[in-house]
Amino acid sequence: MYHRVLPPEGPRLQTEPPVCYPNGDTTPAVRALVAEHYLAACSTRPGWHRIRDDHHMIRRIALHQNISRDETSLLARLSGWI
Repeated sequence: MYHRVLPPEGPRLQTEPPVCYPNGDTTPAVRALVAEHYLAACSTRPGWHRIRDDHHMIRRIALHQNISRDETSLLARLSGWI
């Protein structure tokens, strides 16, 4: 099931965008396989990603229209207040 994450023609580290794990589903084995072929991968874990964090588990900050409709709402989301 997880082997489909990799491109069939092999790794292209300089041109491939980060992998996004479907629904955030991943295991240590999947992350190791992805790390062999990609520079980075996006998780569904919320929060800020720091340079020392695992680049194959990049965190996200969810921004949707109802959260970022105005500057106050956007800043509240980015600050972690909401």
